Amino acid sequence: MQQLTGVWRSERETSKRKLVALQEKVRQLESRNEALDISAKKVHELSNALAKRTELIEKAQAQLTQVQGELSKSKEFHAVAEQDLAKSRAEAKSRQAELEKLTEERGALLKELENLKRQLEAAQKEGEGAKILQKRVQIGAERVQALEGQLGRLALTHQDLEGVLKSTLGDFGQLKKDYVSAKGEAQAKKASEQKLAQMQQELSAVRKELKTREQRLQEILKAKGELEATLSQKMAAGKEALGKQKAELARTKREIGKLRIQQSSLQQRSKELEKQFLEIEPVRYEKASANVDMQQKRVWTKLQRILTIKPDARFRIDGHTCDLGDAEKNVSLSEERAKALHEFLLGQGLGEEQFTEIKGWGHTQPLAANDDESSRQQNRRVEIAVVN
Repeated sequence: MQQLTGVWRSERETSKRKLVALQEKVRQLESRNEALDISAKKVHELSNALAKRTELIEKAQAQLTQVQGELSKSKEFHAVAEQDLAKSRAEAKSRQAELEKLTEERGALLKELENLKRQLEAAQKEGEGAKILQKRVQIGAERVQALEGQLGRLALTHQDLEGVLKSTLGDFGQLKKDYVSAKGEAQAKKASEQKLAQMQQELSAVRKELKTREQRLQEILKAKGELEATLSQKMAAGKEALGKQKAELARTKREIGKLRIQQSSLQQRSKELEKQFLEIEPVRYEKASANVDMQQKRVWTKLQRILTIKPDARFRIDGHTCDLGDAEKNVSLSEERAKALHEFLLGQGLGEEQFTEIKGWGHTQPLAANDDESSRQQNRRVEIAVVN
């Protein structure tokens, strides 16, 4: 029975451990499911962020294309303006040279006119060739007048050229400003290109990370499916084994219940047998007698059997009388009878230490009602009992 109880307890502990292991696996699976949900949420957030960043990059590319077009037009206009400015400068330089040449000629004519005037004055004084000199002076004056007219026209032309040059210079200044602005836009374009390249790199990195996470997510989902399938199989097998163990446990409990009933019955029977075995028939006495040799030998034989089984047994001897006679005398008589049995047993080889008490009770503890001689004979007795 103890072996069956041990087997039952061992199987119960094994079942508990398996159940705890299954519960732990379920908990781990739930934790992994939560981690998968968090990963999926992060992937969704990354996808949204990637879409927003892609939209920003597309807008930046469109703006960059527009700036590139405007810069290209500005460069073309600036080239044309530079060509016009070069032509205007060349023409102004040519007119300036012509004006300087005419100025020199005018100076020479003025000098010549001064000489002629001096000669005229000298001729007037001398009275020689007045008419000829006067004619030469008139011709010189006409030439000077023609040169002055030509010089005036050149001056007007020079003023026009100066206006054109100023206008051209103004246009060039504006073009220069436009060029500086276009150059700034070019620098902004370059910065935008660098920023665009950086954003493209970041986009590439995010896409790569997203792809990696998607692959990892697929692996985790696959592992999750495999784990769920394995766990489902193990749980099914565990439930089946647990059902068998429960059935076996119920059967074992029934058997243990039967064995316990049998054990209780056997224990009760064992106690009864032990009680019967340890029960010693009292020594009976005739009225006012203490001679019981045969009964004492019977008691000794029974004690030998008891000591064979229980070598450390200890004994108590109690003497009793019937109700006839004086009470004090009955107490003395009962003590004599108890001591008589005690001395007999000591003579058979028992030691004094094997007795716990020897006492006489008189007629105070009768077994029967002392109604007749038969009942009184039952009360006249010496009882010996196993104490331990």
